Amino acid sequence: MWAINAGWCLAGAVLAVVARLGGIIEFDDWAYLVAIPGGEQVVSWGDFLFAGAAFWLPSAAFLGLERARSDRSPTATIKSIRRMMAAIAIATVIGAGIYLAARPPNFPVSTPLLAGFFSILLIGGHQLVRLISSGRLAAEANHHPWLSKFSLLVLGSFVSILLFEGLLHIYNPIEYSVRGNDVVLPTNKRVILVNKTPVPGKTDAEVNISRNKLGLRGPEAPIDFADYLTLVTVGGSTTADRHLTNGKTWTDRMTTQLMPHFKKLWVNNGGFVGHSSYGHIRLLSGFLNKLKPKAAIFLIGINDLARDQGLESIKDHDSLIETNRNRIRPMLESLAVWSEVASILNNTERAFQAWRLGYSRTSVNGLHRIVGTQVLGANQPDNREAVIEKARRFQSAYRARIMRIIDLCDKAGIRPIFVTQPFLWGQNSDPTTGMNLSDRQESLFGLQINSLTYWEVLEQYNDTLRQVTATAKVQLVDLAKKLPKDTALYLDRMHFGNDGAEMVGRLVAVHICTWLKRTFPLHAKPPLSTC
Repeated sequence: MWAINAGWCLAGAVLAVVARLGGIIEFDDWAYLVAIPGGEQVVSWGDFLFAGAAFWLPSAAFLGLERARSDRSPTATIKSIRRMMAAIAIATVIGAGIYLAARPPNFPVSTPLLAGFFSILLIGGHQLVRLISSGRLAAEANHHPWLSKFSLLVLGSFVSILLFEGLLHIYNPIEYSVRGNDVVLPTNKRVILVNKTPVPGKTDAEVNISRNKLGLRGPEAPIDFADYLTLVTVGGSTTADRHLTNGKTWTDRMTTQLMPHFKKLWVNNGGFVGHSSYGHIRLLSGFLNKLKPKAAIFLIGINDLARDQGLESIKDHDSLIETNRNRIRPMLESLAVWSEVASILNNTERAFQAWRLGYSRTSVNGLHRIVGTQVLGANQPDNREAVIEKARRFQSAYRARIMRIIDLCDKAGIRPIFVTQPFLWGQNSDPTTGMNLSDRQESLFGLQINSLTYWEVLEQYNDTLRQVTATAKVQLVDLAKKLPKDTALYLDRMHFGNDGAEMVGRLVAVHICTWLKRTFPLHAKPPLSTC
């Protein structure tokens, strides 16, 4: 039985690594820094509380069950208890070993603990079934020994899953922004990340990330909500800005720029890591249509490109809208609405798809990120035409999703504003480092390309957005053309540092300020014609 326990823990811990690297799991709780071999980790109080509950309380309960069995001699009972204690130790060691070996920065301990917790419950479920039906199983064992063992395995596993499900309903340390096909907003949460080596202009020594009662970043909604000019920014990780502290995201910087020009202004950040236009449609139809802000600002592009790489695979944190030929995922999505175990499996599968496509949320040196430095060699193939043609096939569907967002906003009385996706790669050299931004080694759709081709593919998505907004006469901030391609503004090829977020917020505010005044004159301070 100890081997089964160790195997469950190993599989669960490996999946935990994949889930974390894929960016599926968000841990929002009070946290602090602890030193471990090879570096430092941010660990929450919930992690430690869950560690105690996961390992020692169930262990004590199942050791008590073992001692309560009347069908064993004292010698056999002691031997069984030793095996169980060895299994618990193996579960702990395997989980801790993978945690330390595969450790990306801020890797949470909660998920390996869940794997160990389930492995203990698996043993306990077997013991419970054996204890309750020991007489019948013994009789069956005389005639069908293999059937008896198989029955014990099936019944014990079923009981273990039920116990696991029940306890996760009481407390689940893992939080998602997607559950089944619905967007879930983690409310009233705060996390503090500590960065020992901050980079001036890019990262801070301490990053505070908080979500209000609505589940958004920003101030609480005012009681007289209708009397305010209310805006919500919507996007993926480049809007969520989870590596930037409260007050320094581009949404916050934009708010600061707009505040002097309006009487009552309320702005919240509705960005979630990994969300593409699929997730935005879900957020609109399930949340924003009820909140009814006066305007919503959508920064989109990069995650739709990422999602399209997987064809029928789903991007992390994203929601699949059209029918899928894979029958397992729809079943998990349906079960995930009420089952915590199914929700974990469903989101882990999504994380695996993102990890397989190379879209992992791995940072370097705490909260830092790096820009790729590997150059595509002259003798290496550049599949430019093939990649551009593959991306072109997805533009009609992308166009339809943008139009659907516009339609949903119109029905909810929300004025949409779109922002094109800026990116570091391009034709020129980096003004800060002198690095050539066009010859970095990249890959898309499983094909090797250079960084300039990557930018040209992303520009297809930006061009589609430009065309749709022009036709629909919807406001567009062409940030992709306005933001300089400078490593001083970026943490990596697409995420903004502090200085980058400040410039993005200012550029967006300058572009939309006059339009907001003319569209919502009752909320504007004079003069209405300019900002």
